[in-house]
Amino acid sequence: MAKSIEPKLRKIGDYLKLEESTVFTIPEYQCAYSWKISNCDKLWQDILIL
Repeated sequence: MAKSIEPKLRKIGDYLKLEESTVFTIPEYQCAYSWKISNCDKLWQDILIL
C-alpha cells in the first residue's frame, strides 16, 4: 500500500524570517544556472507581494 505523503508547504517569506545562523545551500546540479537581472527583479517583486 502506498504511503500518504504530506508536504510541508512554506511561503518564501517564512524563509526570510529564519534565524541568522540559517544556511542555504544550492545543489551542484543547480549551480550552473544563472539568472538575469530581470529574473531576480521578478522574484523580488513576487516576494514583496507576499
